[in-house]
Amino acid sequence: MAEDAIKHTAVVFIHGFLGFGELRLPVGRVAYFRGLRTTMDNLGVSGYFPSLPAGRSVAERATALATFLETIPEPGLILIAHSMGGLDSRYLIHKLDPEHRVRRLVTIGTPHRGTALAEWALHAPRILNWLGRVFGRRALEDLRPSACDRFNKEIPDRSDVVYSSYAANRPIAEMPLLLRRWARIVAREEEGDNDSQVSVPSARWGEFKGVLMADHIELLGWNLARRKKPKPFDHISFYRDLVASMLA
Repeated sequence: MAEDAIKHTAVVFIHGFLGFGELRLPVGRVAYFRGLRTTMDNLGVSGYFPSLPAGRSVAERATALATFLETIPEPGLILIAHSMGGLDSRYLIHKLDPEHRVRRLVTIGTPHRGTALAEWALHAPRILNWLGRVFGRRALEDLRPSACDRFNKEIPDRSDVVYSSYAANRPIAEMPLLLRRWARIVAREEEGDNDSQVSVPSARWGEFKGVLMADHIELLGWNLARRKKPKPFDHISFYRDLVASMLA
């Protein structure tokens, strides 16, 4: 990797809906992006993991992100965003980056065109849906396809920023039981492959880099399945290579 790029650029990992940067629990610390802090340290890269207001609107989350970015000393910023974090990042780039510090945005499993799962969560009478509405109604409203359609018209890409994206997909039979119902809802409503929460077409934005063999949670390094999948997703190698290629 280029020494100057490493010295002058920070890589910021942005969590999704109901996510967090890092939790401190009695049993230890739990990171949303599992193991990536150590990976960035090993690369000699300045990696940051902000905590945004988990269930709030895109605008509120982006405002919190802007406040966090002000504390970063490196002049250049690369944003790597999972899920809703990609929408927060696009809002920030367009409205809240007056000095144009952001140079690249990579979104991973971001519902740029919304997700049918948000509509279902807002209306279906299930306990988990009720909890989602209690803790994340504003976020869910912004994740609806109709809301994302308006967002895409109001928040154009900035010409001096490189936008790229990855989607994810895993066969429903290989997904954890908890995620299979969600995957079927997205497949039925959006008629496409998906990672249990976001369809492949919805995740495409900017320069599309491809489809990762993973479910939405695996993208973070977590596996909710009782048994290992035929081809487990190697998230450490993916993020390490991604960051190294952008700083080369």
